[in-house]
Amino acid sequence: MKKLSFLQNAIVLVTSNLITGALGFLFSIILSREVGAHGVGLYSMVMPVYSFFICITCGGTTTALSKITAEKNSQHNYKELYKTITCALAFFIFWTAFISILSVISAPYISTEILKDTRTYLPILSFVPALIFLSAGSVLKGYFYGMQNSTFPAVIDITEKCVRLVVLIALVTRFKALGLKYQIAGAVLAMSAGELTSTALLYGFYKKSYLNFGHLTGKPDNVPQIIANILSTSLPICLNGLFSTAAGSFIAAMVPRRLYAAGFAAETSLALFGKVAGMGMNIVMFPSIAIGAISTLLVPAISEASASGSSFGINKRIYSTIKITTLIAALSGGLFFELPDELGKLFYNRADLGNIIFSLSFGVIFVYVESTLCGILNGLGKQKILLKNTFIMSAIDIAVLYTFLGIPSINIYGYAIDFVISPLMGCILNYSEIRRATDVKISIPEVVICPIFLTGCNIIFLKTIRPIVFNILKSQNAAISVLLLTGILSYWAFYLILSPLFKHGYSSYDTKKPAKRKSNFFF
Repeated sequence: MKKLSFLQNAIVLVTSNLITGALGFLFSIILSREVGAHGVGLYSMVMPVYSFFICITCGGTTTALSKITAEKNSQHNYKELYKTITCALAFFIFWTAFISILSVISAPYISTEILKDTRTYLPILSFVPALIFLSAGSVLKGYFYGMQNSTFPAVIDITEKCVRLVVLIALVTRFKALGLKYQIAGAVLAMSAGELTSTALLYGFYKKSYLNFGHLTGKPDNVPQIIANILSTSLPICLNGLFSTAAGSFIAAMVPRRLYAAGFAAETSLALFGKVAGMGMNIVMFPSIAIGAISTLLVPAISEASASGSSFGINKRIYSTIKITTLIAALSGGLFFELPDELGKLFYNRADLGNIIFSLSFGVIFVYVESTLCGILNGLGKQKILLKNTFIMSAIDIAVLYTFLGIPSINIYGYAIDFVISPLMGCILNYSEIRRATDVKISIPEVVICPIFLTGCNIIFLKTIRPIVFNILKSQNAAISVLLLTGILSYWAFYLILSPLFKHGYSSYDTKKPAKRKSNFFF
């Protein structure tokens, strides 16, 4: 198997994730138009439960396998590498089958006692087939990421999303006469169909890769030791995910009830939740797809650099990743700040999403950066630290949302308040740990001030050209699309012109840690 460079892998995975993200976005648009805000609210209540069971069955599996694969590949210990994949597949398939049985048994209790909506029962049952396929697929994806060849998973992810879309349209249309809960169940079944396709293709490419190796070198550990090696990395990540998804499930059930306490009718509360969780959040989180792709590659890249003792390689990748994250986050936040009404109309054909998107724009930079810092800590093997920080952030999420959602004058905009407070705390906690574990230093002018300044310039530019664009183009969607594309291109044009002003002469990722900080421009 040909090994790609970090940059080549990043380009492949970012491109793939943008395509799959666009397809996933299209999935949410089609779903919202077929089932409305109430249906999206119901779907958004089920998804945290699905994520919860994913964490129990295979949380951290891809990260653990990519880390182990990268290490064994660099050591040319291919016997242990392939024995690890075989053991992982057997272990996680049997474990997931057991958890799937428990999920079927507990479905009535979850729908009636936790989510407080019996319409979620069928959708919960519908995601059970996806669990086994996803578990096996997570192991195989970890193998390909660890071998630093993301081409196969990238192509397969696109195929999976296409299958999901086709099945969604077929089932949601067919189940329309049966009622809302059947339509949502159909949407969830579409995910199962996609995961089945993905896992089958991943296994086919894996077998081809295995057969191409021929003679395997190295000496493998025994099976219990191999499983212990996998779990030592995956368990902390799994627990991390469990805290997050348990909090997400609790929040999904809490939000409609807190809005009801604020004076909204039950159906209105569910619709408001659907607008935020199923529409507004989809828009503001879409650009983070590129960041997520790079974070995925950080784990094997940092693991391989650690195995070879290259602190320079580790620091350089960390610094570069944080820098590109702040640039993308600032661009995205600026577009959501300046074009909220237009984006709501363009993607969901709704005039009531503007205020939600605008309010969420203030937290975008913190959410994106916090996500990247999590990826860095995973690569550094700091899963236990991440677990502690996630617990703190989940507690903040629940406290902030519970407090502000119940205030009539704030109501659903409590989400936007939490969108700033919780990830900001996560950034502080995670970056503090990264500074303790590495020599990397961040240049404030280059990484913080520059993106903010560029965003300010871009907002002023968009305000100037907006009336001109709408006067020239009579089609509203065409005008919005041109504005959006122009905003993206102008931001990077400003970056090429103005970024040299923010460069600092000091190397931001020296291999030696200075005894004393040299400048206030670094932290």
